[in-house]
Amino acid sequence: EKFILLLILSAFITLCFGAFFFLPDSSKHKRFDLGLEDVLIPHIETDKGDKNSGNVLIHGEGHDEHRHREEEEQLRNKIRADHERALEEAKEKLKKSAEFGTLHSEFVHLTYLTGNPIYYNKVMHIRKLLQKMDRPNGLYPNYLNPRTGRWGQHHTSVGGLGDSFYEYLLKAWLVSDRTDVEARNMYDGAIEAIEKHLIRKSGGLTFIGEWKNGHLERKMGHLTCFAGMLALGAD
Repeated sequence: EKFILLLILSAFITLCFGAFFFLPDSSKHKRFDLGLEDVLIPHIETDKGDKNSGNVLIHGEGHDEHRHREEEEQLRNKIRADHERALEEAKEKLKKSAEFGTLHSEFVHLTYLTGNPIYYNKVMHIRKLLQKMDRPNGLYPNYLNPRTGRWGQHHTSVGGLGDSFYEYLLKAWLVSDRTDVEARNMYDGAIEAIEKHLIRKSGGLTFIGEWKNGHLERKMGHLTCFAGMLALGAD
């Protein structure tokens, strides 16, 4: 009975803590009502009811009649500056193949939103490099040295560190309305190598192992669940 009471007390304290620190207040709720376009490239308008108030209203909270282009352009420039800084950080920290896939999806969409081709060109440069490189057994290792452009440890996994890379190759092809043939070919080649070297059976069950320094490690990480992309690719 004491143990059950202790559990109930712990749950109550946890709920109180979560409610106090994590539930958004009323001012935050307003931001959740905005569409994606308004959050990324917001429109600004002043409150014409009070010329001296200096209040600024985000589009979605008031009437969308007068947009101030100058202030909107300032916001656009700030967004571009933030993403330029993100590019520099990626240049320094980029190491895992899963990050290549994630960046590809995000930066291609950034170019679509902003009309600036720099983001698209950056990730396509990475893809072109990966496509030209020799791959052990046709597999893409998880690590790439961002300074030398060479593979790091020859460790390939469809789980953590590598999962998103294969997933986004397929999705890049789909998002392009099936015109990005290069992404599809890279995906097909990678899946063929995975099927040949990583997919095995144990006790009648199929699993996807990991390739490490020329040997198969007979283990399957929980993030390998993203191999559900095989069903999407087959379809």
